[in-house]
Amino acid sequence: NLPFLQRLKFTQFGKNQRYIILDMYLFNCTNTEELSRDFVPNFQEVGPYRFLEYQNKVDLRWNDNDTISYRQQRFFHFDEEASVSDMQENITMLNMPPVVASYKARDLGPLASFSLSVSMKILEKSVWVTKSVKEFLFEGYPDPLLTVSSIFSGDETSKVGFFYGRNGSFTFDGYFNMQTGITDLSKIGTLHQWNYANRTYRYDPGCDDVRGYLGHFFPPKITKEPFYFFSTDICKSVKLHFAEEVEVFGIKGYKFLPDDKLMDNGHTDPEKACDCVGDVCMAPGVLNLTGCLDGVPMYGSFPHFLGADSVYLKNTTGLSPDSNRSTFHVILEPTLGIPLELTAHLQYNTMLQRNPKLSLFEDVPDMVFPLFWVKKQVLINEEVAQKIKLILFLPTLGISCGIGSMLLGLIVIFVSLLPLLFKKTNQPPISKN
Repeated sequence: NLPFLQRLKFTQFGKNQRYIILDMYLFNCTNTEELSRDFVPNFQEVGPYRFLEYQNKVDLRWNDNDTISYRQQRFFHFDEEASVSDMQENITMLNMPPVVASYKARDLGPLASFSLSVSMKILEKSVWVTKSVKEFLFEGYPDPLLTVSSIFSGDETSKVGFFYGRNGSFTFDGYFNMQTGITDLSKIGTLHQWNYANRTYRYDPGCDDVRGYLGHFFPPKITKEPFYFFSTDICKSVKLHFAEEVEVFGIKGYKFLPDDKLMDNGHTDPEKACDCVGDVCMAPGVLNLTGCLDGVPMYGSFPHFLGADSVYLKNTTGLSPDSNRSTFHVILEPTLGIPLELTAHLQYNTMLQRNPKLSLFEDVPDMVFPLFWVKKQVLINEEVAQKIKLILFLPTLGISCGIGSMLLGLIVIFVSLLPLLFKKTNQPPISKN
């Protein structure tokens, strides 16, 4: 069994300590009436829409191998004051149910393809859908194709939304098994297993190892050596390298960044070829997340395809990659290993593909189509910074107090001896007679 104090510490870990700031930006397509094989979409970025994410750890279980297992429950609260609007405005985006259906129907035979094509034409009418931002994100909207599909599959889900069903859920992020560092403090906060395995099985071997820190705990005495950080958003571990020393509220921190090979897909770094899914290797700058999202054709990149191959921007207008948007970074206080800041940017895209078997998709371009991007931040505030400064100052204070106590003791001893010394020096000389 874990020692009582450690058990208490990780019980507190199960309760929400800090919220995560999520700023969401959606891409409104403004020229959908021009859809053709030579279509060049124009995108208008809409946002930010800020949400405060609170996390609880549930189903906590302490194990005999110095690990703790748990699930992660996430709650999202809309912060209208920090957002561009109340999420009621309508925007136009690709309708994901027919897009997903077309993607999964690539290898269907003629009869099945014809049946699906007729169903789509009757039920969907268009590859586009206009809904409110609120519906696109968490509220969801009903879709006829999804409704019919749920009748045959038994799945009760009849709404679609990028984050539909996630508010309050504790199943989306999987099952975690994390090191407590009881016998080896250097391992505290590292992921031991995810979903009962030491591989994610979302990528080929070599790119699907379960390892790295989860961001809750880091060991003390942080060096400038690289380390791994595990992200459930992309179902993989990211190697972070020391970049520079910075200050956060006057506290010295080490800033770590991924290298520029994170989404290379083996084009310049052969070790990244295992990020390819099957025989398809995306051009650099986009990561195939299809396996991570249960077969939904989603692809990750940095906002506006920052740092990606020019092919992704070639046939679009309205996108503007900005180097001031950091891709991903972690800032750690090196003495105690306290995370001072964590910032991550991730854009979600889908694959729009021509499918001559389906009438809705027989005259569309082949392209990676941006949907939305998210900025995720975990920050300390000034109050927390003051507490960290106090903790960092305690050893110095202890040494100062120790030296002061020792000097005070010497003074007391010296003062107590003064009367004796004074008495001795004032004694009359002893007569020899």
